Amino acid sequence: MNFEMPVETESNKETMEYLIKNSVNGMTYIQRFYRCVTNSSQIILVKTSREIQAKCQDDSKPYKLVPVGPLVQKPQDHDDDEKIMQWLRKREPSSVAFVSFGSEYFLSEEEMKEIADGLELSNVDFIWVVRFHGGSKVTSILEALPQGFLERTNGRGLIVDWAPQAKILQHSSTGGFVSHCGWSSTLEAMVYGVPIIAIPMQLDQPINAKLVVDMGVGMEMPRKNKELAKEEVASVIRRVVIEEGKEMRKTAKELSKRLKKEEDEEFDEAMKKLVQLVHESRINQVAASKET
Repeated sequence: MNFEMPVETESNKETMEYLIKNSVNGMTYIQRFYRCVTNSSQIILVKTSREIQAKCQDDSKPYKLVPVGPLVQKPQDHDDDEKIMQWLRKREPSSVAFVSFGSEYFLSEEEMKEIADGLELSNVDFIWVVRFHGGSKVTSILEALPQGFLERTNGRGLIVDWAPQAKILQHSSTGGFVSHCGWSSTLEAMVYGVPIIAIPMQLDQPINAKLVVDMGVGMEMPRKNKELAKEEVASVIRRVVIEEGKEMRKTAKELSKRLKKEEDEEFDEAMKKLVQLVHESRINQVAASKET
């Protein structure tokens, strides 16, 4: 999670209000934040990098944010990977859009339809991780998607209920990542140098999407009356993967190189600060015990 928020403007005021008031499992975003962060904290270790944090850090805070690096897990092999990777290896370099909205958000029926129609209109090859809420009336991927979608996109799209995200992002055939901009997914895309098509849904995701755009490594999907529209979905996917993809991928790859280069150094520095803090705390405890 990206702890720092940009300065509020009229354009993002509604987003900020939503983030503060919205709740997950009965706890609002701001309550979750303050449960982790208090004014007594001297340092906070954050899964990010100096370059990323420089875009949004507020030095007026009483605590100090210390980047520990992206901490992106290296791709791992699973038994179900090969079918997906075989399909991906048959595609042209940077030609595939990978579509996934994480494990905590489920698309509504309307969102599912607009994204499906947008993918169909885009004529871009895609891998889509389709998930639906267990409590819904939908019982299968076939029911979740618009009628005839699988037949119309046969050979161009691969629909799955799970995918090895890191391996797909690392693959040379992947040209864009349609993402909800959860913090871990955002960092994975940055580390692997894949441009992001941002469709933020909740919590800190709108802020992360803004960061992606500010850093030049992605585009945010525009909405009409706060709703997704298939025409915009198709247009943005085509722009990122095909029409403007070369320059955006170049920027993303350059950022990836810098993040990987600095990762070990940032982690080591964070550990030194943590050890120093523990050492100072012990000294203070000893001094306090002597006074009593």
